Amino acid sequence: MIVFRDVISKNAIAKELFRKTLIIDGFTSYKCYDIKEHANSLIELIDFALQQIHNSTKIVQDRCMQLGATHSNTCEHSMSSSWDQFGDSLAEAITKAEAIRGKRKCLQAWNVLLSFLVDRIKSGYLAECKRRASKKTSRQENAGPSSSSLTSTFLKYDEQTTNEPNAYH
Repeated sequence: MIVFRDVISKNAIAKELFRKTLIIDGFTSYKCYDIKEHANSLIELIDFALQQIHNSTKIVQDRCMQLGATHSNTCEHSMSSSWDQFGDSLAEAITKAEAIRGKRKCLQAWNVLLSFLVDRIKSGYLAECKRRASKKTSRQENAGPSSSSLTSTFLKYDEQTTNEPNAYH
């Protein structure tokens, strides 16, 4: 939970999104995840990744991509920087973990794993946002010619984020 609190304290977009989900949860029957549930999901994802360590990385990558895609309802807020902040907060939390302190190779391994997970989650988020924007643009183009000016705005996308993992420190 410390990681999510750290992200919220440093990132106004993340803070606003968590606040809105708590409010919306009170008005809808849909399941919104608070900080504790996000922490539990992260623990489950790390556990899953470690269980799959000797299998194809595609299995873990697909799960991360799906997890990122579930956050695409927040596309209008451009959470791209929030994912980077999340990765940085995870890396910082790992360096403070008592069991890892002083164990350089262990710290390096955790950073590689966490960077992979966060980058793939971010990639899933961006891919789904791009898909939704494309779908929305397509609907607007079918509605009339005035929507063509919106196409370039919706389709901006950073290809590098899906091809290369970031190193968070």
